[in-house]
Amino acid sequence: MRATFWKYHLIFLSFILFSCSNGNYTNVSLEGYVKDNDTKEVIPHSKVQVICWVYDTELWESKEVKKEVLSNEKGFYLINFDKGEAMDILVSSSSYDNKKISITLKKSKNEMNFLLNKKK
Repeated sequence: MRATFWKYHLIFLSFILFSCSNGNYTNVSLEGYVKDNDTKEVIPHSKVQVICWVYDTELWESKEVKKEVLSNEKGFYLINFDKGEAMDILVSSSSYDNKKISITLKKSKNEMNFLLNKKK
């Protein structure tokens, strides 16, 4: 009897926590370095374009929020969003091939370094 009570209590609490979640992380950031794949030297002024997907609980679908930044002299970039659940990322720099990746967020603060290949 007592074990059954705790089992149902735990299921109920899990349901409450799940229903309160909207699928988004808040204060989302993506940061890292853009480097040459062969030399591992930084690539300054690389363009980092991000589409951050935000789940809208009223519409039951995801909306996109687009932002772009340039890496600094040390190849470092940082981009922030209010909230999000996934990202599509495109990194580009002249004389390098573009790098594109999609990620599902597992936390608010995300670190990702990009290694770009020289164009042939």
